Amino acid sequence: MKRYFFRTGTATAMGLALMLAACGDIDQTAQVEGQPEMDDAVEEVEEDPAEYAGETLTLSGEVGEIYGDDAFLLREEDGLIDDDEILVINVDPQYTSVSEGDEVQVVGEVRQFVLADIERDYDVEWDGDVEAEIEAEYDGRPVVIAESTIALDEIDEPNL
Repeated sequence: MKRYFFRTGTATAMGLALMLAACGDIDQTAQVEGQPEMDDAVEEVEEDPAEYAGETLTLSGEVGEIYGDDAFLLREEDGLIDDDEILVINVDPQYTSVSEGDEVQVVGEVRQFVLADIERDYDVEWDGDVEAEIEAEYDGRPVVIAESTIALDEIDEPNL
């Protein structure tokens, strides 16, 4: 009886070891099907905004130009002359402002920028010059309405 238990226990242990080894091959950073990979997300949204309209995405990058208290460009550096960028409008009531050059992660819905719709739907306002600049540059282009903006250095630094 002891010998049978030993063989069964050994077989069970070997089976579990094989299952765990197989699980180790699973890519735990895999993206949800239909969402762009994090490295290419800004570029893909810019290239095909209709595909991502209405989708909630998580994007990471560097803060570029800042437009008032509620909006900034999220820049994805690719080492080429033209960096990919997308306008981010923050609607998170707990949002703390960011500075140019900060590395951030935003979670928000992609939609087409139409100034009147954005101001109406999200109660955001900019002063006249900033509003005119944003409308001239981004009218009809994709924008991310951020429900959350997190500075990545806040995630990386442990609490002491």
